Amino acid sequence: MFTSPSIMFALLGFLAGANACIQCPATVRVGGGVNKLRDTNIHDQFTYCNYDHVPLYTSTVYCMYYTDNGKLAYQPESVSCPAAATVKDHCPT
Repeated sequence: MFTSPSIMFALLGFLAGANACIQCPATVRVGGGVNKLRDTNIHDQFTYCNYDHVPLYTSTVYCMYYTDNGKLAYQPESVSCPAAATVKDHCPT
């Protein structure tokens, strides 16, 4: 049987995981250049790290990570995304 402290610890652990967020890499390599982080968007279980890139065919490049564990979920063919991003316990609001 669970005691009250055990239940509280489990609940706090769950809530800490629910507030986790990804710290996107500050730069990524695209072709022969380095692109800086522009912004970050969370959609469902994914975090999109958007980078400035302004050739004629596109205005942004991105890396997509799983929000819960920071592992790379998808990268466009021309982008060199790190295999994982840092998962932080608390997100800025």
